[in-house]
Amino acid sequence: MPRPPPPCLDACTCCAARPSALAQSLDELDFARSAGAAASAGDVGRLGALLASRPGRAGEAQAGSGGYCPLHYAARAGAAPAVRLLLAAGAPVDARTTEGRATPLHRAATAGSEECVALL
Repeated sequence: MPRPPPPCLDACTCCAARPSALAQSLDELDFARSAGAAASAGDVGRLGALLASRPGRAGEAQAGSGGYCPLHYAARAGAAPAVRLLLAAGAPVDARTTEGRATPLHRAATAGSEECVALL
């Protein structure tokens, strides 16, 4: 049930009472801190640290992601170094999304990343 706006919304100048386009949901914040986000950004330093802290993370689908695992995100972004790192960490090359049943290879091919296609 949505919370009613504060009574001061129309006359208030404090930013706490006004909705912001910069606000993020908890799901968005979780994703921003995830291996999927690091893979998508091609940030192999952060991705390596996340994988070292929990090695099984390479094959985990992010909650609410439609079955996308970090390898899907890296392949879709054309982030070949991240794809290499994830494959070395044991990411499942045959992981499929829930909608469309797409594999990381499908994502790389759709994005036109020849290097990622060759790796996968």
